[in-house]
Amino acid sequence: MPMMARLENYKTFDLAHLVFIFSLAYAAGQFLAGRFGSRVTATGGGLLSAACTAAMAIPGRHSWLLLLQIGNGLGQGCGWSSCLKVLGAWFVRTERGAVTAWWGSTEHPISISHASGHVIAVNSYVLKMSGVTKETKDPPGGSFDRDPDGMPNGVIREAARSLLTNGEDNRVRIPPDQEVQGLLRCFREYAERGITSVGIAGGSPASLKNYQAVRDAGNPVRVNFMFSEGNFREAKAFEDNRLRSGTIKVFHGNSMSGRTCWLSEPYSDRPDYFGIPPSRPQDQLDRMFQAMHDAGWQIATHSNGDREIEMVLTAIERAQAKNPRPDACHRIEHASVMNQSLLDRAKKDGVILVFHSYMWEHGDKLALWRKAPGDGPSLSHLARHGDSRGRAFRLHGFGGRSIAADSGHGHAQGIERSRLRTQSASERGRSDQGMDRRRRIHDV
Repeated sequence: MPMMARLENYKTFDLAHLVFIFSLAYAAGQFLAGRFGSRVTATGGGLLSAACTAAMAIPGRHSWLLLLQIGNGLGQGCGWSSCLKVLGAWFVRTERGAVTAWWGSTEHPISISHASGHVIAVNSYVLKMSGVTKETKDPPGGSFDRDPDGMPNGVIREAARSLLTNGEDNRVRIPPDQEVQGLLRCFREYAERGITSVGIAGGSPASLKNYQAVRDAGNPVRVNFMFSEGNFREAKAFEDNRLRSGTIKVFHGNSMSGRTCWLSEPYSDRPDYFGIPPSRPQDQLDRMFQAMHDAGWQIATHSNGDREIEMVLTAIERAQAKNPRPDACHRIEHASVMNQSLLDRAKKDGVILVFHSYMWEHGDKLALWRKAPGDGPSLSHLARHGDSRGRAFRLHGFGGRSIAADSGHGHAQGIERSRLRTQSASERGRSDQGMDRRRRIHDV
């Protein structure tokens, strides 16, 4: 491309067109792959790509190159998955890393994370450098997905991630002043979208300094800074009109979307799988909660599965029994799978349930998880609020039950529809239903 720009007087925008149209055609080719049979799409795609590449030697206008880029992208996209299937049949698992090194790497670590952050996939290089073999046992609170022969295949869940080595850390370090400016821009965008307060779900005394600098620079939103559980002993509570901290963020449980949270009923497509139990036993959780509770902290616990939530409520109840604090306002973050017994206990304990507010995006999917016509979604697969029959609640429905509830979502999932998410948590509306109905303030 630099040669095209120099010899053919192509402008940067013209070159951008060529790159974009190829990527778009490649994505379309991925959808076509296998539609007409793997052999047909792989052979046809390869021939089309070869012909388009050869035709690029023929002089022509910009539109001619665009057309060839479309053909090249479609051809390569169609053949990719079929070629990988062939490679998988020709080479054993231990050889595939070297073969696919043409596209990947056997000399550099590669790690891809699930959106939840609870599941990752790594290449064979990472497994080798970490000493992970067929004999490596699943640690408490985590697991390795394995091939039929028992060899870990690179998909790593929850606490098993801690067994991986980081190797040489070459990550780029953002200068503190740039990080402060980035946070300030982010919070200003929040304010423009009507968001007036945010929570930092787990930080350290060192990272707190950045938020103090953001506050001093005129942060337009209020920040509730939660210290991570590992920083509990050195954390100190404080509060002013723009920044406060009186909360410890604890992780005791796994992920609903990552299909790792611990349930009392099995997952619908795996009748022998109930999720991954937390690594921390009940007695250890009790001791940790008691220390935090006695020190006057609010405890905000990440927990999704009903069996995880039961352990958290038990620890809170035991801490309150030894040292009653009516104003403790402990929280359970997400609380995805609840039954009536857990709801009753949360109400009795004064625990705040902070639910996900993704009903806008995922409400239509819940309709697929019905036990029978007319029944609500199955309780064990309801990643939302539910009653004893597994039906989804409106968020304000908890008000009628005198249960303290809140709703929120993470920055990683985007802030574009934050107010729609808040509204849908109240109305149980879905993206395919529209949101044109007006609600009174006290309803929402």
